[in-house]
Amino acid sequence: MATAGLWKSTDGGVTMTKAWPDDFPQSLGAVTVAPNGDVWVGTGEVNPGGGSLSYGGDGVYRSTDDGATWTRVGLAGSSTVGAIRFNPQNPNIVYVASGGSLFAEGGVRGLYKSTDYGATFTRVLAGANDFTGATDIAMDPTNSDKLFVPMWDHHREALCRCYTGPGTGLYLTTDGGASWNRLENDRITSFTPGDTIGFASSTSTTTTTAQARIGVAIAPNNPDRVYVTTGNWSQTQAGAGPTQRGFRGYYRSDDGGATFRTLAPANAGGDTVWTSKIWVDPQNADRLFIAGVNLRSSANGGTTWANVNNLHVDHHAMAWDPTTPGRVFEGNDGGFYRSTGNGASGTWTEALNEPWSQFYTVDVSEQTPNRIVGGTQDNGCLRSWNSAGVVTGAWGSYGGCGDGLYTVIDPSNQNNVYACSQFGVCSRSVNAGNNSSGFTNATTAARRNWQTPVVLDPSTPSTVYYGGNVLNRSTNQAVTFGPISPSLSNPASGTDPSYPFGTLTTVAVANTDANVIYAGTDDGFLWGTEDGSATWTRFTDAALPVRWVTHVAVDPGNADKAYVTYSGLRNADNNAHVLRTTDGGAHWTDISGNLPFAPTQDVVVDPTNPNRIFVASDLGVFTANVAKAGSQNPTVKWYRLGLGLPRAPVNDLEYQASTNTLYAATYGRSIWSIQLDRDDQ
Repeated sequence: MATAGLWKSTDGGVTMTKAWPDDFPQSLGAVTVAPNGDVWVGTGEVNPGGGSLSYGGDGVYRSTDDGATWTRVGLAGSSTVGAIRFNPQNPNIVYVASGGSLFAEGGVRGLYKSTDYGATFTRVLAGANDFTGATDIAMDPTNSDKLFVPMWDHHREALCRCYTGPGTGLYLTTDGGASWNRLENDRITSFTPGDTIGFASSTSTTTTTAQARIGVAIAPNNPDRVYVTTGNWSQTQAGAGPTQRGFRGYYRSDDGGATFRTLAPANAGGDTVWTSKIWVDPQNADRLFIAGVNLRSSANGGTTWANVNNLHVDHHAMAWDPTTPGRVFEGNDGGFYRSTGNGASGTWTEALNEPWSQFYTVDVSEQTPNRIVGGTQDNGCLRSWNSAGVVTGAWGSYGGCGDGLYTVIDPSNQNNVYACSQFGVCSRSVNAGNNSSGFTNATTAARRNWQTPVVLDPSTPSTVYYGGNVLNRSTNQAVTFGPISPSLSNPASGTDPSYPFGTLTTVAVANTDANVIYAGTDDGFLWGTEDGSATWTRFTDAALPVRWVTHVAVDPGNADKAYVTYSGLRNADNNAHVLRTTDGGAHWTDISGNLPFAPTQDVVVDPTNPNRIFVASDLGVFTANVAKAGSQNPTVKWYRLGLGLPRAPVNDLEYQASTNTLYAATYGRSIWSIQLDRDDQ
């Protein structure tokens, strides 16, 4: 799973059980079974989402007992792994495609080969640039020394999703990696209509038709049949112009890759950076599937195409069961599916238990503690109750979200709920989510973040705040809004409409004084107002890092005391960043102390003991008593909170007062809770 570890089934995919330690990195990019039955796993997801989150790992692992125990084999600096392939004639030979870090240059990236079953690895294909990595491996089933390997220039910065470059291309070896040839356009005999690039490398990263991630597959029963997909990518730096993303070329070779020709375009929809996979029926070289938003299939080698129905969107993995003819397994953003009809439309069934939702947010009713809402990656805004208001244990959607982001329950009336999809498309409901009405068009903003903040005034919940690049306020439960701030982002931030940057990411209103508001942005600006919005002050204390502001929390009894967390994930900065002010933002003290080396996502002040705070990080939840922390003695000692929480990133925390319970929204291992004691440590 992308951020949920490894799971296995012993009943043909009907139910799943955990086969991966909770305290290991939960982000995985590849899994395969060696010829001797050992299971190999590559950690770190090689698919960088658009606005969603992508996490790295720490190398390749092996299990010799069906997932009961694991040993790290090597490639600890690989960060992401796209594929692992074994030489079936000599199982000691194994290849690993390392994509490398999305955020930091260099490291272990490219194609690696071991000839001693993972005891040692040697890089046999290096990238052209420090951000070029390998994403997949297609091995000739009759000649395991013949490999096709897509290489990809890709990295993400604050002002740039740079998913193209001169290092992107398709490489071929026929001698097990001793020598390589990059495929060029002289191999193409007919181009896909509209494709002016083909296999050529991109010398520029600012054109709107640059070479993007490439997909490749060889038919298992016919090594002469090779399939390739290519995609468009446009630079997302400020002023780079309009975006053109998605599938561009579809090519087929009938002579083992010597020549390629096009057939009907196989546009599966969406950005190829998120998918770029091809799978071929092991018994039929003409029957193939291409991953995109849709799963596209062809029964005639790509002459015609159709969508495969009754599956969730956004496809990433597919495999045929070698022991049972016609049984196929498929993984997508919705979960794990199986087909006993060889993958045909209408034959897919989803697994029964899938505890691996990627939650961005969580909120809990103050009247009914088991009424919970949460926003999930590509699985909508979810509620734990049905249309009659009964909590049944079966969660359902509300608010009409695609990706579910901010989800909010009015603390004074649990029937008033809010739900937001990506880029601030939000709705309100006064009947617990049974019916919703959108309010985005009532707001003012030039840009909206992937996770646009929607926050209620804690003392007057009918007052709703909505943050684009300016802060909006409603005094009538989001029926109407008005802007109450200038643009609070850096004027130099990017303006790409598909991935806006320079937007608000957090808003906090003081419980004791509604005129005191704090706000932070994705480009590292932190602001405050003490007069309800008439004047805004940017906080510029040197202690404040220039990083993505993830959350601000105000002490419930003191408007001048507040906490802020930052994430340096997108800056290749894994330091924890937690700071406190006691004078309304004029001065800030770093209280990160002994927090682990991981970005911080949220901070909550315990209202029963304001000296106790809780912090969510990419490595779990931590708590500290900050009573003795000050500008002269900022040292704070942090403790991991509770036991049993998996090592998945925690994006959001929510405190439920009547039960004294803290809830944690994990990105990959669902929602967890812990009942707190009343001790102040």
